Amino acid sequence: MGRIFAAVILFNLTFAGLQAVAQTGDRYPIITFKSPDKIELVDGDTLWIGIHQVRLQGIDAVEPDQSCLKAGAAFDCHRAGMNYLATLTSRNGFRCEVKTGKDGKPAMSYGRYVATCYAGQIEINRAMVAAGWALPANTQAGDPYRKTEADAMKLRAGLHALSYEKPWAWRKKKNGDNCSCEDED
Repeated sequence: MGRIFAAVILFNLTFAGLQAVAQTGDRYPIITFKSPDKIELVDGDTLWIGIHQVRLQGIDAVEPDQSCLKAGAAFDCHRAGMNYLATLTSRNGFRCEVKTGKDGKPAMSYGRYVATCYAGQIEINRAMVAAGWALPANTQAGDPYRKTEADAMKLRAGLHALSYEKPWAWRKKKNGDNCSCEDED
């Protein structure tokens, strides 16, 4: 198979105030959503960019009604993680690169684009794990973040300084054995 040359297509999604860029490279196409002011957080690993819901690839954050303990007292670890994500998404140069499959279609998980997001040179997915406010996904997609998690654990960063249940275990317990408790990213 010959080398695929990069092609860039730029178009405006004016109804959402967004720009989307599609690039075709040696591995697979990348769709990038950029937005300086149309970001809404859903939780610590999902956000809206205009009309597009985006799931941060390879990480898993605690759920909105999941609680943690800090020195034996209830602590809103979900809110703390969301606050940290908000600081990252508000930085200059915010963009999300949507993973695409071999068929060239954007990867989706429960109706959300699966993406790695950046603020300038900072990879937001990795920063969430490094700060301890997200864990590597309990799937192969989490593998690139396992060393980052080990470092966060040593520093007792974020969740690692608290008593908490892993999000996928919490969802399974809450939803029963018939749930799809892990994301498809």
